[in-house]
Parts: sequence; C-alpha cells; structure tokens
Amino acid sequence: MEVLILQAVSFQNASQIDRIVLFLHGYGANGEDLINIGRYWDADLPGTLFIAPNAPYVHPYLQNGYMWFPFKDISNITLDDIKNGLLAIRPVIHNYIDELSKIHKVPTYQIIPVGFSQGGMIALDTLVTCHQMKVAICYAGSYYPFKNELDAGVKKHALLVHGLEDSVVRYHYMKDAEAELIKLGVYVKSVTCAGVGHSISQEGILAGVNFLKEWS
Repeated sequence: MEVLILQAVSFQNASQIDRIVLFLHGYGANGEDLINIGRYWDADLPGTLFIAPNAPYVHPYLQNGYMWFPFKDISNITLDDIKNGLLAIRPVIHNYIDELSKIHKVPTYQIIPVGFSQGGMIALDTLVTCHQMKVAICYAGSYYPFKNELDAGVKKHALLVHGLEDSVVRYHYMKDAEAELIKLGVYVKSVTCAGVGHSISQEGILAGVNFLKEWS
C-alpha cells in the first residue's frame, strides 16, 4: 500500500489543546488556503488547534496545488471517480486523525473536519465513517451516498454551507447531501449564501464558528 504523507500548517494560541479543527482544502489548493479561517475563529474557540494538511497528491498543473484524489477529467467528473477517490483516501484520513488524537491527547469526538469542495466531500465521508466522530462542516461540497449505517450510540451533526451561485459544485448538491445525511440519521443544518459562488463568504465563516461554539 502506498504511504501518503500529509504536510500541514497549523495555528493555535492555546497552551492546552482540548479540540482540533482539521481543515481539508479543495482540489488544486493547499493547507494555506484555509488556515486563516482558524485565525478568525480562534477567539471564539479557546483551546483549539487549527491544522490544515496539504493533500497527498501534487496537482499536475497548478503550482503549490494538491489533490485528495485525482479526477480523470476535471470537466467530466463521474460518480465512479468520486466513489473510488473517497474509498482510496478514507484510510489515509482515518489514520491521520488517529495520529492527531494520540499526539495531542484529544479524543476523536473533539476532532472536527472542516472541508471545502473536494475536502468537503471528505469531511462528510469522515463524519459518517469515523467511529465516535460527532461534528463536521462542509463548504461548497457534496456527499457520496455509500450504504453506511451510523453507530446508534453516537449522534452526528453536520453543517452544510453553499453559495447559491456556485457554478463548480452546483447548489443542488448541498440539498442532495442534506437529504442523504438525514436518511442516515445525521442532524443537519444548512446555510444558503445568496450571491456567492464557489467560495467561502464571511457569512459562511460566521455560520461555521457559531455552529462550532455549540460544541465547545
């Protein structure tokens, strides 16, 4: 099995770490793309380590760009591309979360994946498949409906934030994700950002930190 190393940037003011926010960037970006959100959130989330790894695959055309998994044709992404990519990256993310938990002595339920676009898909997949994980945020992403069953003893909560004008991952993918997650028993809150395309707006950043404050 190929060993994939995730190099990360991080940010923290806390002397003691009680919680980890794990940022998962979008296709062709890198950890620096999201880590500054941690600086916005820091004052409201004391005791938090914000960490943003680069995805393990280097993008073939974008400088300093990385991918969680490649697409054969970015202009024609198929469900098989997404399914196979998620299945391949899932153990990498799970192992990374296990290592973070051990190193920082933070339980899994206090590790929160926050993803954008391709990273958002992974955040939701991780929430559903990672034992004891309770909370995740997906910005401008979607959810691939594997036939999963949740641990009945763990209540899981997801925040979905999506721009109404998103032309990359269309808005209806958020509604599809919402429906599929609810079927699984996930408690879902959705935020629609009017006039926003494939990006994270100030409204979305505020929605994210308010959501996480509920779990502080």
